[in-house]
Amino acid sequence: WRTALAVGSLVLTGWIGVAGADDECCKQDGPQWTFGASTSYTYDFNRPDAPPLSGNANEMTYPSREQDESFNIDLVQLGVSGTRGRVGYAAKLDYGDLARIAGDSEDGDIALQEAFLTYDGDGVGVRLGRFTTPIGYEVLEPWGNAQASRSWAWQAQPINHDGLTFGGTADVIDVMIGIVNSFTVADQ
Repeated sequence: WRTALAVGSLVLTGWIGVAGADDECCKQDGPQWTFGASTSYTYDFNRPDAPPLSGNANEMTYPSREQDESFNIDLVQLGVSGTRGRVGYAAKLDYGDLARIAGDSEDGDIALQEAFLTYDGDGVGVRLGRFTTPIGYEVLEPWGNAQASRSWAWQAQPINHDGLTFGGTADVIDVMIGIVNSFTVADQ
């Protein structure tokens, strides 16, 4: 029964994808699913029961210090995105020790990192919802960073925003303006 349901879901998704392919107004791309995972082993060469230096990035990631001498699930992420005509959508759901930093979790294990809608107007794009920050050097996903560890700037840069942005391109310059009512910083 479960196999039949899975096959039926795949067939239905494929059929929906083909249905509007000929209409110019109803072109679609999606859904596109993404998955990422990051694990680590933590060992403190100092005294793990003594508090680390103030502002230590490991203290912020692992505040309970229960992760010393253990394998950890840093982040498991499931994402979906797509478009239908001029409207697009995207969402990322996080699980693990880094999920707390995304800022949408009571217990710190599961968080909604982003969920937004976009509209592609003629030359101007609009985005509404929770989205990752357009500023900063590092991202929440460890596999998206150029380095293996976090910099001191990671503690001060925003991770995501809740709000509305308008953006466009003029020649070789990208321009964006936004109104946000909150943001999440990695120091929580």
